[in-house]
Amino acid sequence: MNQKNLLKYQLSLMGVILVAGLAASFNTEMRKEFFTVFVLFWLVLLSLYGFLFYQFLSFVRQSRKREEMLVQMGARDLVTGLMNRRVFEAIAGQEIERARRKEYPASLIFMRVEPIDPATKDFPQMAVRHLLFQIAEFLRKTCRNYDGIFAYDRETFVVLLSEVNADQLSMIAQRIEKKLAQKEFFIGLSNSAVKPRVNYGLSNFPAHGDDLKGIVQYGLKSVVGESGMMHRAKP
Repeated sequence: MNQKNLLKYQLSLMGVILVAGLAASFNTEMRKEFFTVFVLFWLVLLSLYGFLFYQFLSFVRQSRKREEMLVQMGARDLVTGLMNRRVFEAIAGQEIERARRKEYPASLIFMRVEPIDPATKDFPQMAVRHLLFQIAEFLRKTCRNYDGIFAYDRETFVVLLSEVNADQLSMIAQRIEKKLAQKEFFIGLSNSAVKPRVNYGLSNFPAHGDDLKGIVQYGLKSVVGESGMMHRAKP
């Protein structure tokens, strides 16, 4: 029997005892003869019932918090805290359909962080995660409040921009690239600044595709390039 069912069973049992006690209270002779016992009985019984009811409500609240946490964990990238690829595909798909109906553009910026030689040699994985988290924080502060920022995969970010055409997209990407090049990142306890190498891929609806799949493929291809060489951001 799990905790929730146990609490339900205890509450039900206490309810039965309460009903029995209430029925006995209607007996005037017994109430007069055992008045003190009745008072103590009701005080103890009501206290126990209140305690059990409080425990049950606390358990329900904790269960809901756990469920919300699990839902959130399923929707967020654990390293950066950004919404993950699954959420991106759902939101971006809706945005593309809305852009199609209302005939306005929508754009994507893919940013892939190249592997680095971590400054913290003893904990390379932790160093990389720390760097990715800092880049995610940089994007949160740099992009517009209503732009969508997502962790597409382990080392790739994607920014969803509504009502941004192909010409505007290039200017925005250059602005992000310039600010990122000026930004210094520090890993762990290291005093040495790290300059991550970032490659960019741009795609726009409807210029580069008619649906989300086509736009994403174009954007990822522009990161990798037809020759298989990544387009490196200027340092």
